[in-house]
Amino acid sequence: EIVSDEPVDLLHIDIQGGEADFIDAAIADLNRFVRYIVIGTHSRQIEGRIMSILLSHGWKLEMERPAIIRLVEGCPQISVDGVQGWLSPARG
Repeated sequence: EIVSDEPVDLLHIDIQGGEADFIDAAIADLNRFVRYIVIGTHSRQIEGRIMSILLSHGWKLEMERPAIIRLVEGCPQISVDGVQGWLSPARG
């Protein structure tokens, strides 16, 4: 839950894997109060889920750099976190 009734110009979200769950739970407040979101992402699955949630609510993806994955002993590991920048349709 966003704590204030004041508009938020920029919200940075970086929850080490919990970004999509937070966005899903807080989408009503995000839509109401937040103008722009910058999200640090930690997997391609999370990136896709965030896109589905925010696009379905009319947010505009303005910037994306997917997480960079490398193989370590045949297993994928994130070597560089991803980032997404989203503009609210209500506040843009």
